[in-house]
Amino acid sequence: MNHAMISKAYENVQDGGFTTSDMSNTTSNGKTYLRKSYTHSMSATFNSHDANSKAEAELWVETTDEMKSRTIIDEGFDYVNATTSKAWIKVKEEWSLSGTKEYTKSVNLTNGITAPNKITKILDSFNLSKVNATLGSETKGSSRTDGDFTVTTMNHAMISKAYENVQDGGFSLGNMSNTTSNGKEYERKSYTHNMSASFNNHDASSKAEAELWVEKVEERETPHWLGAPVSAKYTRVQRKTGEQFMDMIVFTYQNGVVMAPNGVVDMSLIYAFDSSVANQNGVETCLKNASYSGVWTGSKWAPAGITITNGRWIYAGKNAAWDHTVMENNAITLGIGVDVTPTPKAQSYSISGNKITIKYAKNNGSTTANTSLELR
Repeated sequence: MNHAMISKAYENVQDGGFTTSDMSNTTSNGKTYLRKSYTHSMSATFNSHDANSKAEAELWVETTDEMKSRTIIDEGFDYVNATTSKAWIKVKEEWSLSGTKEYTKSVNLTNGITAPNKITKILDSFNLSKVNATLGSETKGSSRTDGDFTVTTMNHAMISKAYENVQDGGFSLGNMSNTTSNGKEYERKSYTHNMSASFNNHDASSKAEAELWVEKVEERETPHWLGAPVSAKYTRVQRKTGEQFMDMIVFTYQNGVVMAPNGVVDMSLIYAFDSSVANQNGVETCLKNASYSGVWTGSKWAPAGITITNGRWIYAGKNAAWDHTVMENNAITLGIGVDVTPTPKAQSYSISGNKITIKYAKNNGSTTANTSLELR
């Protein structure tokens, strides 16, 4: 049979609500969390007795440490060494989680008067003129990133200094031994230029050095009996049939000529137009109007003229035995140069007092005169 026994129900049920309280922050898996404790209370009576319960939990909320403010509270400019100074600032920050932070940021600023690396320069002469230094204003150089700062040589928000007492110490020259390069002899001098200044109350100086070369030119004084210079001529010649062509320069004066085979003046190759002048000065004679080129006699060069007939280049001096003939097509294969003629057009001469200078295309290698030779 079924029998319903006595039972009781919960009475006076009450929700006591919840409370929270702060807890310290915690970090988990690299993340920061705010924490609070959570407590929820319930109460009732059962069979005339209290029946209470309490639920507890820990609540986490992910958060980030945010900077609320940043202030520069101090700054300075310190000497490091002769070419480096350090600009710095002291920073104070307020953060949402970590609170107050203070730290110093600095950047090294290089300074100094710089000079290029030592160079070697070929000049026409050692007659240098001093030019006053013009310093001008500052100009912006390259930029670089150093930490949180972009640094340039002239523009930044931190403390900076200017050069003071800038002085040009001028230059000095010192003798050096001669040297040879590419078959030419050069006289040498050392060049030193000094600059000085002060920066951040410290010396900043620099020295530029160079080596100056001037080609050594042998002073060639022609005999007085030759008279005043008249002209100079550049032609292409052969020593003998079948050989490559070479340069010939002939300087013409009132009373004779001086020859320069391959652009090298040979003072033994002086010839006179007049036999009496030749006899008085111990030289040979040559033709006055046909002595602007040269022909090889078997032992030396002698003045000659050139006749072009039917493609034949005929070089003839005073002695008929010096004649020799070149065919124009042979001249091309034997390296006559860019201008297929025994007398290249790329040439000119000038006379200044007793000095005559010829400009010509060496080895007939271009259409522009690029070499010069002079004789006094």
